[in-house]
Amino acid sequence: MSTSALVSAGAAVLGVWLAQASAGEQFWPGASEASSVAILAWYAWHNATRVVPRLLREQRVELSEARTQFREELARQRTTFAETLAEERQQHLVELGMWQEQLTACYESWRSLSS
Repeated sequence: MSTSALVSAGAAVLGVWLAQASAGEQFWPGASEASSVAILAWYAWHNATRVVPRLLREQRVELSEARTQFREELARQRTTFAETLAEERQQHLVELGMWQEQLTACYESWRSLSS
């Protein structure tokens, strides 16, 4: 189809549309429904390709920061817990040494009495 044929076909369609529009008739009866569907389709596409990925990126950044803070706090708590355990272990070793000395003294005392 040549360019002039396309132009004249377009002009004919435009003429019919103008004639129907001036008479109060719709050129394409389902145009309003198609427009609504097109708008909803664009909205769905926009949300799926632009909004949702942006929200996911922002959420990942926020969660990354929270995760980092949690890991730092957990490391501090683990260090504090390990230090506390080491102190308690040292205290128990001191107490165990005292008990061993007392038991040795008791044994020596008992041994001297029984000989």
